[in-house]
Amino acid sequence: MNEQRNIEAIQKMYAAFGRGDVAAILEDLADEVSWEVNSQAAASIPWYAPLKGKSDIPKFFQALADTVEYRRFEPQAFAATGDVVYCTVSFDLVFKKNQQKVTSIMFHRFTFKNGRVVNVRTGEDTAQTLAAWNTP
Repeated sequence: MNEQRNIEAIQKMYAAFGRGDVAAILEDLADEVSWEVNSQAAASIPWYAPLKGKSDIPKFFQALADTVEYRRFEPQAFAATGDVVYCTVSFDLVFKKNQQKVTSIMFHRFTFKNGRVVNVRTGEDTAQTLAAWNTP
């Protein structure tokens, strides 16, 4: 069934993220993938910038690597319907620039087409993230 296969592909991507293996994540993305964080703070947070195209996606991971240290990143619940996979992720992070900590839960929505991810949409408590980011 495609739903189970899609969930397994996303679990594989999360495992690659945990290893810092961006190349493995890119393997499951379509060339025309779009990647966005659902936030009005996109201009303020480096990894919130919307990206279009597989070649731009490493910018997201580089922005995270440059600015964030994840202390905990735990995908917790997966659900799929048709070509869409949802996941909630519990996390703790610390900003490298000011040592501010954020603990929250985010959601990820992955849309598949022809076995590849064509859209990634994420959301979290962006107000909390922005406040911690802006703390001197």
